[in-house]
Amino acid sequence: MLSLPKGVSRIDAQPDRWLTDPGDTALWLSRSAWSLALLARAMMVERGRTIRVAVPEYICNQSLWPLRQTGAELDFYALDPQRLTPLWPDDRQGAPPDLVLLVHYFGWANAGDEALAYCRRHDALLVEDCAHVLRPTPEIGRLGDVVLYSQHKVLACPDGALCLLRRQATALGPAMRADLNAMASDHPPVTAWAWRRMVQKTPIAGLRARLRPPGQSDFTADPSTTPMPCQPRASAAALSLIDAADLELVARRRRVNAAALLEVVGTVPGLRPLFDGILAEAPYRLPLLCANQQQAERLFQACRAERLPAESWPDLPPEITSGTATMLRSRVLLLPCHQDLQPAQLQQAFTRVLRRLSV
Repeated sequence: MLSLPKGVSRIDAQPDRWLTDPGDTALWLSRSAWSLALLARAMMVERGRTIRVAVPEYICNQSLWPLRQTGAELDFYALDPQRLTPLWPDDRQGAPPDLVLLVHYFGWANAGDEALAYCRRHDALLVEDCAHVLRPTPEIGRLGDVVLYSQHKVLACPDGALCLLRRQATALGPAMRADLNAMASDHPPVTAWAWRRMVQKTPIAGLRARLRPPGQSDFTADPSTTPMPCQPRASAAALSLIDAADLELVARRRRVNAAALLEVVGTVPGLRPLFDGILAEAPYRLPLLCANQQQAERLFQACRAERLPAESWPDLPPEITSGTATMLRSRVLLLPCHQDLQPAQLQQAFTRVLRRLSV
């Protein structure tokens, strides 16, 4: 059984810290991927037909698996290679979308005003994908008709994702809730997650990392897309941990860690932050754009050798074979900045990486 931290009881998480309007309807699920699927199914009932969903080309294919099972038609839109903002198709081209997904990549704000204007021209609902975002900011989580948060990605909890419905999307809430309740489903198991957390706090974790560094072993390798077990509900343990999380502390530590890494990254020729300028309020990862795939692979392997868990991202949809998404997949390296790490340790680890490469 999962042992909760001292003082944390098994209660449902309150969504208040993610609400930006008192009229928002909140649904807790295990993963945001299930939120998208329930939303699409409710819209198809409402509109009496198959719906079209506009999705960015730079996205994880695994996260689209539940949505694909609904029969919704997916249209992938292009992104600006410099800013990752949407390049909306001409209004006269193709069938208009019913749902538009706007992703705030790695915690940085995307172009919400333009996305909302595009949706209003097509009578489409805007879905803000905040899976990499800790909480609302002045530029994130305030414009979407639907806002999706994935607390399990940024907080220490086994599962948990919040779906917020507002404006005309609130009418879909009863159908989504009924659909969820009708599913012969449960929440994801928490025992394995609890054991991993327990091991991470013991000397065994260090030994395991030395013997076998965590994460993928090859920069270019992507996991296969697999069917997801029907486990859309959030676990009681996850909701309790979410409710107890100190969001201010998490945001501060993530920013400090990302800033510490940036001080070292700035010394590497050809390597720069994917997003120039101000740091995100609480970065999910620190995304770096390498000069080419060769540099990305060399840095990835050096990080792995120094037990620094670098990552590539994402497993692209099979429909995407060229364009901005494939360029980013081959050149973007993600470094960790989560709240359990220490800035000095991150700097020391990346400095060792650079020494290994003699950069």
